[in-house]
Amino acid sequence: MRTRWFSAAVVLFLLVSVAGSALAQDTAPPPAPAGSTGIVITWPTPVTEVHGVIDVVGTVNEPDLVAYVLEAVALDEQMQVPENAAWLPMAGAQRQPVISGVLGTVDTTFLPDGLYAMRVAATVSDTTAGPSTYEYTVNPVRVSNINSPLSPAPSETPAIEPDVPPTPAPSPTPPPAPAVPYVVTAPGNGAVNVRRCDQVDNNACPVVGGLAPGVQAPINGLSSDGSGWYLVTTPAGLQGWVSPTVVNAIGDLSTVASVAPPAPLPPPPPPTTGGPVAPTGMSISTGSVVCLQPFTINVVMTNQGNGESAPGTVTVQDVRVADGQVTWTGYGTFPSLNPGQTYNAQVNATITTFVNELHELRAFNDGQNNSFQYMLQPGSCPGGSPPPPPPPSDKTKRFGEGECRVTPKAGASMYDQPHGNRIGKFDGSRLDVYEAKRINGKVFYEVFVPTGTGAPAPVWVKEQDVSSIKNACRF
Repeated sequence: MRTRWFSAAVVLFLLVSVAGSALAQDTAPPPAPAGSTGIVITWPTPVTEVHGVIDVVGTVNEPDLVAYVLEAVALDEQMQVPENAAWLPMAGAQRQPVISGVLGTVDTTFLPDGLYAMRVAATVSDTTAGPSTYEYTVNPVRVSNINSPLSPAPSETPAIEPDVPPTPAPSPTPPPAPAVPYVVTAPGNGAVNVRRCDQVDNNACPVVGGLAPGVQAPINGLSSDGSGWYLVTTPAGLQGWVSPTVVNAIGDLSTVASVAPPAPLPPPPPPTTGGPVAPTGMSISTGSVVCLQPFTINVVMTNQGNGESAPGTVTVQDVRVADGQVTWTGYGTFPSLNPGQTYNAQVNATITTFVNELHELRAFNDGQNNSFQYMLQPGSCPGGSPPPPPPPSDKTKRFGEGECRVTPKAGASMYDQPHGNRIGKFDGSRLDVYEAKRINGKVFYEVFVPTGTGAPAPVWVKEQDVSSIKNACRF
């Protein structure tokens, strides 16, 4: 886990911008959302800067938990969550409760540098009212990978050599142009945003996905309005627009079609007394979803306030459940609604990737969401991976003295319990194992370490953090 604090000037700016709320949040997390006592993120805290791969720590311990996801959204210039932006999954859905432990491991290099809100959203079953979703949000968190302290340092000045004219090397043969032009992130950039349309505006052209450093995306079109933006398809099948200022185009663009970007979304309406219009139900027009076959998503929008609501837009995403990749983003509209009135917003979709796998459709509006899961049928799509096998069942094994020994990596984290809190780091010494546990598919070993006060203390180490292990220890 790697983190560092902003400079004093930036911290002061952020604290003022959030009207003083971060002063309290910097020492204690904000209160849990109404109706929930078992959801909290304890790290990262507000006004934290993160980079690289991080563990998000906290608790999700709701009765009748169905699943929870970790999500992020880029903030606007006022450090608010944009009205039309969808929350982007940072990891696959998890189904097991966690108490004061790691909620998920997130690779922040897939997020462009900037300010974000991060949240955990947990869905619980309720036989009387249907599924409910509770959320806990941390805001703001800065992602900063380009200027992280672990970036390569400048190389040393080379030694001065005699002034001998170099032998000219033969001119290299230029590589052939690719059959299909593509973009790749420009040198010096981290991940880049993929947007709904060709403007840098988190409300009008919200972020729908991203391109990781070095990832190629084929170019499907050039913006017809002269902005120079490219219409691309990500490896997950998501289509969107990227700015020419953050990517390099490779190949012959003379044959690429001119494409009109979608019109920017209207600005968010002024606040009304109508209260939130929430997605309260989802269904699809067909009995199943088939790869490359269009279908219609029906989203039931309900005015949950006590006054007439303004017209609005609901954002819908398709997400691969295994790892949280967004494969498609669409939008539906709804009219002004009276209190308690519902409206069926229809959104047309076509899904093209990850056949024979579990997908989840998610609808977002007014900070609330609804979801629907399905298995993508292959249809005419080639290949497709079989459904993943279930994780191995939980198991415990105890060892006699000297039967099992492991060598934790120097600097690896100690935990007070499996999936628990970090309480220190190992020094690389070889240690006896007294017990091993497999929980949620991950193996932990219990070892005893010196405390400096006499009796050694029991701690736990992850199997992945062990550099040497006897065969007798494995199970």
